[in-house]
Amino acid sequence: MSVLVTFEVDGGTGLIAPGATLWDAAKRLGVRLSADCKGAGECDGCAVEITKGSEALSLATEAELKTLGAERLLAGQRLACQTILVRNGEVAAKVASSVHSSEGQAASSLPFKEQVGAFIETEAKAVSETINMIRGKSHALVAKFLNLDQENTSSSQGKDKS
Repeated sequence: MSVLVTFEVDGGTGLIAPGATLWDAAKRLGVRLSADCKGAGECDGCAVEITKGSEALSLATEAELKTLGAERLLAGQRLACQTILVRNGEVAAKVASSVHSSEGQAASSLPFKEQVGAFIETEAKAVSETINMIRGKSHALVAKFLNLDQENTSSSQGKDKS
């Protein structure tokens, strides 16, 4: 289960697990989004315009309404740090035009160690989410087999009594 996320113009495309934010997806796909607020939803540095798949995204947050305003939200803009992938499908976005300013250049001039640190943090989160999903599936599978064992045991006991 995953979402195909495409960042138009910037060229990042890939499968991302539901539960991740568009900001996490952008970092993982090599698309640079700046955010002076470090993902708190208090700046518009990570604003993106959703061009496809808005139904696979979470509803707009209060922080987005406060930061972007109703007009930008209605125009399809979202804060990548606040927008969560909630269901399978395809999502296409492009960096909002107001972000292509000197702010965007500042993010690309981060020290290499910080870029590597951000990349490692994003990948660790993705691995953790994947492991948690696998754990959930394995627990469900074990529960299913246990229920089948109980049904088989009770039906075989019923046959023995006959």
